[in-house]
Amino acid sequence: MVSLSLDGSEKHDTNPPVPSIIERTLFDPECFQKNFLETPKPLLHCKYMIPPLRLPPRPLRSPLSAFRSSSPAFTLIELLITITVIAILAGITLAAMGGVNQKATRDKAKAEIAAISNALEQYKSVNDSYPAAGGNNTVPFGTNGATIRPFYIANKVQTNASGQLEDPWGKAYKYQTPGDNNPASFDVWTTDSKGNTIGNW
Repeated sequence: MVSLSLDGSEKHDTNPPVPSIIERTLFDPECFQKNFLETPKPLLHCKYMIPPLRLPPRPLRSPLSAFRSSSPAFTLIELLITITVIAILAGITLAAMGGVNQKATRDKAKAEIAAISNALEQYKSVNDSYPAAGGNNTVPFGTNGATIRPFYIANKVQTNASGQLEDPWGKAYKYQTPGDNNPASFDVWTTDSKGNTIGNW
């Protein structure tokens, strides 16, 4: 093959033609220096200093093998850690839900005590005094005698089998007049499932 040298004369080249500029400059540093560093001329034909590298073809892999390499199976320790974390999160969630339910029940008891207090005030506005407490200091809610039943807003508070006003925990509301906490009026109270007192003071 005939090619031009740097001085413009013909030169016979027994080497095969270079397929690309990148390969010529990569394997013939002298040619690269003359054509890019010393002169502004375009790159001329250069000889190989070493034969170009030929990488072996990559072996074909099945999609299944690629999936296995990228998605290794869980070890026993990883499974145990995952189960432990899930159990801890479940316990925290249940505890939080229990706290929300307890607060809702306490709020319900407070609303019922407010409804009972309102009925007692209405009784006093008609009778000029508060009614006496029932047996065991319960709210007077019977059908005879002094009772707040006529002044009671229906379906605000549930009653037990004895006809007494019952709190959300199944106990009868307590009533005292004059009250220890409200000496000029009355006390209405109950206790929650943990023994905490909920009253109108």
